[in-house]
Amino acid sequence: MRRRHPGQRRAFIFEEDSPLTYLPIIDNYNFSSGRSQGFNALIMPQAFNMPPMKRFVILTSIRDEFIKIGSHKIKTENLVVKIRDLPQANMWVAKSDRALIRLEIPSQNLSITRTFRPKTYEAKEYRMKADGYTEKEVTIAAKTAQINGTLSTPKTGEAHPAVLLIWGQGPQDRYYQGLFASIARYLASNGICVLSIDKRGSGSSNGDSAGAAETDIIDDLDAAIAFLAGQTTVDPKKIALVGHARGHIMR
Repeated sequence: MRRRHPGQRRAFIFEEDSPLTYLPIIDNYNFSSGRSQGFNALIMPQAFNMPPMKRFVILTSIRDEFIKIGSHKIKTENLVVKIRDLPQANMWVAKSDRALIRLEIPSQNLSITRTFRPKTYEAKEYRMKADGYTEKEVTIAAKTAQINGTLSTPKTGEAHPAVLLIWGQGPQDRYYQGLFASIARYLASNGICVLSIDKRGSGSSNGDSAGAAETDIIDDLDAAIAFLAGQTTVDPKKIALVGHARGHIMR
């Protein structure tokens, strides 16, 4: 998580309220000396169109404390992080291995404590609710593969402009890690048909993904465009391609 600025020694980037970005300071703080120690840092302003800003970070050791987590009783050092114009943070660092045990930002009502209990999480596919448009599963016969996808159509009856969404490199499905799902929802809600497809060998599309040449992918996209042009809900003279990353040069 550490990022050094190329023109500044011992400079690090911090993001407000993110516990991970406080960790690099622990690597540089001299626990043997203790007390207050200062570091040059760059912070990212909340306004995303602003460049990084230089700040001086002060890390101060307050006292040693024992923190009980389940059956674990851990001796920690309580450190205070101060950055001008940003919320003050408190860190509790294990005396044994300098691991971050607890982080608090009181003004943000944020408190994060490490857990020693293993947890398992079930990954679930996120699906957006159709609003003002309909979705249907479609199958497209390409030259050497069967391509499956989702056609999102506005509920009005006339023929609409249409967009084919094209992913970047690698095995990708029609949702493209949620990006295409969001784009499809927005466009279809605003009167544009959207076709998003599983790349061959991915999702529910068949075909060989590992051995596919770029010409095979282009053939699949041509089949998708022809499919769109043949829909009664699509104006064949108003079909656009929207590509992400390498997808913008695929055709």
